[in-house]
Amino acid sequence: MVGSQMETTASRPQEADSVQGPPDRPPLSSGGSTRVRLGTVTGILGLLAASLAALATAPTLMPASYSVLTHTTSESGAQGVQGAWLARLGFLCLGLAVLALTNLAGPRWGVWGRVVFRTYSVAMIGAAVFSHVPWQDIPYDVFEDSLHSVAASVVGTAFIAGVLVVTLRRRRDEWAARTFDAIALVVAAAIPIVMFNVEASPDWCSA
Repeated sequence: MVGSQMETTASRPQEADSVQGPPDRPPLSSGGSTRVRLGTVTGILGLLAASLAALATAPTLMPASYSVLTHTTSESGAQGVQGAWLARLGFLCLGLAVLALTNLAGPRWGVWGRVVFRTYSVAMIGAAVFSHVPWQDIPYDVFEDSLHSVAASVVGTAFIAGVLVVTLRRRRDEWAARTFDAIALVVAAAIPIVMFNVEASPDWCSA
């Protein structure tokens, strides 16, 4: 009995070594992970702030014929228009911010949530690369305008779909997040309707 117990005891370290295998790379410390996450959040907020500032001030660089009531945000970044670079920069910053936010969200948004918002990000960057037709009587590229229209349509569709997908994944007690999602959906649906009505009836804007 004593001999068998000694053999069993002697074999345990060998078994432990066989289970452990080769040493892995040391995991990232919690402090390092927190710093990386904080840096990512800071970068996202910076991009969002830059996008908001660029899109809000872009109309100030537009010619006198531009109106925030009768012209779209895309037109503030139109082809051949002086100062259009600022609105395009706003589109680019927004696309990069959402792309980084999607990577930060990880599994919380689910596979489809991440796919849809990455699609949104790529389309928003595409809207920055390809510009809208100008309202002025200047030369423009019809094909580029078509690409911008496709990108803008994908942006609107992907945003609504993404918010719905993420909302359905939230827990019932996340009422604050659900409320924010509902507001985002209402705003996303209302903006195109308002813009369409303004473009269809511009007379009241100049009254």
